[in-house]
Amino acid sequence: MNFLSRIPFWAWYLFSVIFCYWIWNPYFSLWQVMSMDLDASFKTLAIIVSLIVASLYIVEGHRTLNVFGVILFVALFGCIFWMAAKFGIHGGGLVQWWGQWIIGLLLTIALQGGRIYRSLTGRVPVGTTIDTDTDHHHS
Repeated sequence: MNFLSRIPFWAWYLFSVIFCYWIWNPYFSLWQVMSMDLDASFKTLAIIVSLIVASLYIVEGHRTLNVFGVILFVALFGCIFWMAAKFGIHGGGLVQWWGQWIIGLLLTIALQGGRIYRSLTGRVPVGTTIDTDTDHHHS
């Protein structure tokens, strides 16, 4: 799965935002799909794929950020929303439309935490190996 490490941060971010909008937005989301008159197999597939993606985010997010990191992230963006309200930018639209972008950033940081850590510090966490063999010679 070396190709996954070549995907740029912005592409992961875009995928995360699309996933957030898929789960919930005012016009079309997973919850509206469930209320449509569709085949049960399609609804089941949509739920299972959504749960798989969400579980990957949750497991990797917990591993990368821990509870303390998530609390700090929520506090940071809570302050940003608070400042936006002070400048007159508030209402349901702010949370409905911008919330997914912010949550998408949290999810992307959670998925890319190891890459971000290595980029900032130049160190590799203990217990992690990086394949430096670019020729991939196997005996």
